[in-house]
Amino acid sequence: MSIEKYNRDLKRYLVRLRDKNGKSYTKVLAKGITKTQAKKFETEWLTALNEEVDKVSGLDNDPYLVTLLERWLTKVAIHLKGVERYESHARMITPYLKDYTIKDVVVVANTIKEDMLSLDYAPATVNHRIGILQRIAKLAFNEWGFLNEDLGAKIKKARNRKNKELYMTENEIYTLYVSVCSLSPAAGNLLLFSAYTGIRWAELERLTIDSFDSRLNKETGVYDLWLVITETKESRPRAFPLSNKAYEAYDKYCEAFPISESYNFVYRRFKEGLKNSGLIKQRPELKDFTWHDLRHSFASLLAQGGASITVLQNMLGHRTLSSTQRYSHLCESNFEEAIKILNKHSSTPRLVIDNTKNELQE
Repeated sequence: MSIEKYNRDLKRYLVRLRDKNGKSYTKVLAKGITKTQAKKFETEWLTALNEEVDKVSGLDNDPYLVTLLERWLTKVAIHLKGVERYESHARMITPYLKDYTIKDVVVVANTIKEDMLSLDYAPATVNHRIGILQRIAKLAFNEWGFLNEDLGAKIKKARNRKNKELYMTENEIYTLYVSVCSLSPAAGNLLLFSAYTGIRWAELERLTIDSFDSRLNKETGVYDLWLVITETKESRPRAFPLSNKAYEAYDKYCEAFPISESYNFVYRRFKEGLKNSGLIKQRPELKDFTWHDLRHSFASLLAQGGASITVLQNMLGHRTLSSTQRYSHLCESNFEEAIKILNKHSSTPRLVIDNTKNELQE
């Protein structure tokens, strides 16, 4: 063990130590940490590392994947950004891990990938889930000592679909809603609510009756119902009034929040309803339409309805404007409307270039 000045900045300390297995660790401490505090950190860190070694050594040489998943969630994922999302993905893959050990990780990951793609899950969603197994396999090789090779490198990700974002019109959403309702009214109303709020599934399953708030509309003098989303992917809470269609779905489903239906249950009805609706015959690309595309549809309806990019950003809960720019092309018709407004207040005649005569005309 050693504590020394960090050579790039003499105001910071560098701690070096080895655990019981002889593995080396280094860490640069924050500015302002005294040498006494650095020594205390060194002692506590070494104790924690050795306790981890003892726990790992207590496991079999070929531990069950379920055991390692639980270990990863409690020791690693809790320090990652968006831990709730990792926990949600972990719940979805847990049923596949039963009776399989770390040496079966590639087989299990391929099974999850094939099964979820057959159910029309978005490739990005599938990759998030098998990505957890990749992380576990890497740790099992590099740190935990359960593998002689990095099996995570052998796990191949699902290919993304050709159409990155798909949108539905209001008529198409309603057609899909009716079709899904014939299979499950609950799934249909959740679909309608998602399509007219742009809410992610992970956010939807956290909603309670307290997520809805009545607020006075000063223009109309009537109370509007607002949706308040506090736990989000981007850690950026947002709130906005419900549209008529979203309120219709809420009104039919409000007593059921928080939702009791699982994602698998709702998604299967969603995909079956899509196949039964006849929409794919009219637009073949909709065969790739996923639940998350309801969020894209919500954004497209707002953009085409005249909402600005910044309004879209706030309603979708994007941390940066660059994430919202994908919808900018849908606002082009609004640019023309904006110019019409300007022209109404302008007395200067508009000049038009006549390309045939190469002249300017009024």
